[in-house]
Amino acid sequence: MRVYISGPMTGVPDWNKPAFDLLAQRLRDAGHEVFNPAEEELDHSTPWTTYLKRDLVEIVTKADALAVLPGWMDSEGAVLEICVAQALGIPCYADPPDNWAVRTIELERELDYEIVMAINLTPKPRRKDR
Repeated sequence: MRVYISGPMTGVPDWNKPAFDLLAQRLRDAGHEVFNPAEEELDHSTPWTTYLKRDLVEIVTKADALAVLPGWMDSEGAVLEICVAQALGIPCYADPPDNWAVRTIELERELDYEIVMAINLTPKPRRKDR
């Protein structure tokens, strides 16, 4: 399975790379092919939208599933990635890979609810780099 890792990066020390890398290793150890955005070239001078466009192409064209890191609700990019995945029927998992078979339906319902709450009830300031 090709799994895209989604989670907070902007404003997190070292782009949250340790958390992304740890999950990527767990997924690879479980036999999955992984796209880890933290393994790609990252530069603070590159506009956030450049990364979002690259990552959405990866999700839309190649991802079979999203593995979601803690703190995703506080990340505008992660929320957008999850919304796109859900719209395309790509499953999103909050605790991969140990409980995927058991908790698939439960987690999708949980994520659907949390995404709706994040989008509809939590006003977010507009990003400056748009």
